[in-house]
Amino acid sequence: MMTRLRAWRDETHGAGFELLRHFLARFFDSEMVSTPGEWLKVAIGLFAALLSVGILGLRIHFRRYNNVDSPAFLSAQLYREWIRADMLSFIAVAMAITALLTILQWQSLFPSARDCLALVGLPVKRTGFDGAHD
Repeated sequence: MMTRLRAWRDETHGAGFELLRHFLARFFDSEMVSTPGEWLKVAIGLFAALLSVGILGLRIHFRRYNNVDSPAFLSAQLYREWIRADMLSFIAVAMAITALLTILQWQSLFPSARDCLALVGLPVKRTGFDGAHD
């Protein structure tokens, strides 16, 4: 069974897939954490929290839109306002998730001392902000 699974994986996954898998596995590792993969515990906790909030949100939306076709429903204008509010809330959630990922990767956006030391040996001239060359 394991040999067939490995053979299937070797047939379907190429070098690009393996590079992407390696990159995503090390994406949140940083020098601030002592052991690699420590961020995984936090990510699982955040995922569980988001999943529980998502379940609550689904129940709220289900209750809201459950009685739309009843004769006591107020108007089409109210329905459009609810849709607009839901769209804005989903956009806000997407923006919050993007901001959270940016905060988590902030240290990778700018070169660290280790990066600067790695680039010292390159033949690049330093240019100041006034345009003068050293």
